[in-house]
Amino acid sequence: MLLSFIHLSILSLFNMIFMIITTNVMLNPLKPIKITLNHGGSIIGKEEIVQIDGKEIQVNSFLGIPYASKPIGKLRFAPPIKHPGWKGLYNATKLSATCWQYIFVGFDAVNVAGKMWINNTEMSEDCLYLNVWTPKPSGKNSRFPVMVWIYGGGFTSGSANLQVYNGAILSATQNVIIVSMQYRVGAFGFLRLKPNTTDQTQTSALGNQGLLDQLMALKWVKENIEQFHGDPDQVTIFGESAGAVSVSILWMSPIAQPYFRRAILQSGSLYARWGLDTADEAHEKADIFTQECGCQSPSVDRKASLECLRKLDPLTLVNQLDSINVAIGKRRYDTVKKYLRPKNHQREPFLLSQSTSTRLYFDVPLQPVIDGHLMPKHPDQIFHDKNALKDKPELLIGVNTNEAMFFLLPGISIKDTQFLFPNGSVIMPDTIGLAGKKQPFKQGEEIADFYWITATQIIEESHMRPGLAKLPSYYYNLPLISSPKQGYYDPDTIHIKDEELLRRLDKFAGDLDFACPTLNFAEQVARLPDAKVFLYHFNKRTESLPMPTWTGVMHGYEIEYIFGIPHDPEFSKQFYSFTDPEKKFSSRMMEMWTNFAKTGHPSKSDDGHVSIPEWPLFRRTDGFISSDPDHLILENETKLGSGLHRDRCAFWLHEMKDMTDILNDTCECSSGIKPTGSYRFIIGLWLLLFIGYL
Repeated sequence: MLLSFIHLSILSLFNMIFMIITTNVMLNPLKPIKITLNHGGSIIGKEEIVQIDGKEIQVNSFLGIPYASKPIGKLRFAPPIKHPGWKGLYNATKLSATCWQYIFVGFDAVNVAGKMWINNTEMSEDCLYLNVWTPKPSGKNSRFPVMVWIYGGGFTSGSANLQVYNGAILSATQNVIIVSMQYRVGAFGFLRLKPNTTDQTQTSALGNQGLLDQLMALKWVKENIEQFHGDPDQVTIFGESAGAVSVSILWMSPIAQPYFRRAILQSGSLYARWGLDTADEAHEKADIFTQECGCQSPSVDRKASLECLRKLDPLTLVNQLDSINVAIGKRRYDTVKKYLRPKNHQREPFLLSQSTSTRLYFDVPLQPVIDGHLMPKHPDQIFHDKNALKDKPELLIGVNTNEAMFFLLPGISIKDTQFLFPNGSVIMPDTIGLAGKKQPFKQGEEIADFYWITATQIIEESHMRPGLAKLPSYYYNLPLISSPKQGYYDPDTIHIKDEELLRRLDKFAGDLDFACPTLNFAEQVARLPDAKVFLYHFNKRTESLPMPTWTGVMHGYEIEYIFGIPHDPEFSKQFYSFTDPEKKFSSRMMEMWTNFAKTGHPSKSDDGHVSIPEWPLFRRTDGFISSDPDHLILENETKLGSGLHRDRCAFWLHEMKDMTDILNDTCECSSGIKPTGSYRFIIGLWLLLFIGYL
């Protein structure tokens, strides 16, 4: 999960004491377990006992298994190379290092709701290792389904070794094999230098190195999982946030499809604006980054740039990554100033009179790229070529209620407003209450205008056009000033409470960046022949989570229930505990996720039992509005739902997209058809009338 860059302090790295925290939630370690891999070498793991619900269940853990050669020296920024293997025994009882990434301090290092996501082992470029948890085989012919976890972290942070990703309980209780891998993040995993068109031998820094690490781990699973009593033909990949984006890219990649059967996406897809770059966007970011690192621009001399970057210490590459976000923030400022500065406010400071920054509240510096190889072309083009996709696709996918809240609290920059504090406390600032009451932040100043706050920090640059930029604030009923003539736009007859105002802002940002890109992917897959898509809405908040109740059901906090963490005494000791009903809820979640891995249906177990309520199929409606159940709402009392965020996502995926394309004269529109002159005239006239009203 991506933690805000606000609390970043890489210099504190040298003062930080790394504590290797065991992933073993079990008691009573038993005898070592030996497995011989396909290359002839062997590993030694541990046989241990999980204690859950008064029962003792055996599970075998194998930690820190190398799956690729060390990506150091000339292999920095290169695609992974298959590990050559070894002779004799390899100790697979200790966690590996974590790939180089940001270190967070302040709130995230103190409040356990943030601390649980922070890397818990030392960092190294030598980090391409994986973990395996297996149930006790019931016989020589036992073959278990396999679930391969891909962690999130905005492609800049994250680790397979986090306690919340411990696969022991999920494996032991559900009779599945759990695999998780480390993969390179930040510049190490996602930097793309513009290729030299005359040099066909280039293999390094072409982008997607981190995704290729994931693919290499899947190849390792294909080759070796039978030695662990796993079924190589029953592999499900699952991930959350950036991990879900990764899963969606692997799902669409022609070179990755042979290595898994099913996929689970939690709160993300490659349709997110932070999930996939074009090559041109990636090259622009690389130019910024390399020059901030003191190297030659790759657009001038790619070879010299690459050699320079390879000589730098890892900390420099981590420290300079944020320079990309800073540059994009400056570009956003220029765009706001060009298109949105009102005539009656010529002075530039007005642009930041309420926002204190034009950086995105959720900024991901480097991300996967359409590279012509792993991701051969734009996802829409791939979906139109149905022969390039899996036959009879099976997908489990969904979102949480408050997807943006975790990032808004540290990431939104509003004047005199702070939600998170270095001592770990979370406070609703007075400014939010004043904004809800239609009062200025300070006496003598202008009334809070969320048009400017959202325009500078949330909406896309392509949305920064007169009239168009204001539409989302109207749609989500945020307080704003229509114009000096019209006065204050009041979406309510009464004042908005601070918590309600923040929830509206959360819906605005959460729909744009998480929910609607995820649902868009679900719709695209659901229209494929013989597709089986199961959609969920996660709405369960952990009672002891040390965050105010108004923060809601945030991004990432379904993971603890999927991995059975409420049953984990080690997690409760380090972070926070769970109630007995929450433990039962987790058991149901584990069963649904593993049912899908076993049978392709989250309500149907491998023995034929069907749980109630039975999970309905999600079907693409193509404009037809149906009230039939099409998803499951996962909360204390699981129930059926219909039309999840249908209207809100239609706003972002169709209305805003079509108007943006028309205004920027790039329209293919949501229908895939260029507009006729009359259609363009009608939309243009509507916008002119709307802008005139403003």
